[in-house]
Amino acid sequence: MREISWVALIGGVLTLVVVLVSVFVPWWRLSAGENLIEVGVSPFDLDVSLLGRPLTIAVVGAFNLSAVLLFVVSGVVMLIYSVVPTRSYARHFVGFAYSKPLAVLLSFVVLVFGLSMVLQVVAKLSVPVWGSATVVLPAGFVPGVDLRVSLVVTATFQWSFWLAVFASGVCVVARLYHRRFGRVSLSS
Repeated sequence: MREISWVALIGGVLTLVVVLVSVFVPWWRLSAGENLIEVGVSPFDLDVSLLGRPLTIAVVGAFNLSAVLLFVVSGVVMLIYSVVPTRSYARHFVGFAYSKPLAVLLSFVVLVFGLSMVLQVVAKLSVPVWGSATVVLPAGFVPGVDLRVSLVVTATFQWSFWLAVFASGVCVVARLYHRRFGRVSLSS
C-alpha cells in the first residue's frame, strides 16, 4: 500500500480552500460610521469603499496576486508531498510548503496591528483591531476647519481568518509529523 501523509493532505486542501474562500470573505473587516467607510482585507483581496463608492489601489493588486500564488503553490506542493512522504526529496517539499501560509498569516497580522499603531501615533486616531470603539477626530484634523467628528468604528477578524490560522497550523503539524516517516513505516 502507498504511504500517505494524511495531515499534509488535509493541510494542502485547506490551504487551497483558504484561497478560494478569502476572495469572497475578507480576513479582517473594518467599518466606520453608517456606510461611511468599509474595509475588507485579506492577503488575497482588498475592498475599500468610501461613502458607498469602491476605491481601488492598483499597487495592492500586485501584493494580492503574489500572496495568492504563494498560497496556491504551497498548497499544491503540500498535496504532492502528502502522496510521496517517504521519498528522498519529500523533506524539501514539506519544508517549502509548510512555511508559506504561516509567513503570509504572520505578515498579515503584523500589518493589521501595525496599521492600527501607525494611525494612533501619526493621526492620533485610536482605531480598534478587534471590537468597537468611538473614534473622535482630533481638532484640526482637517486643516482650516474647526470640526469635531466622532464615529463608531467596528473591526473584526472574520471566520476566513480563523480558517487560515487552522490551515497554517495543520501545515506546521505536517512538517513536524514528517519526522515520523523517517523512523516508522506508516501504511494506509
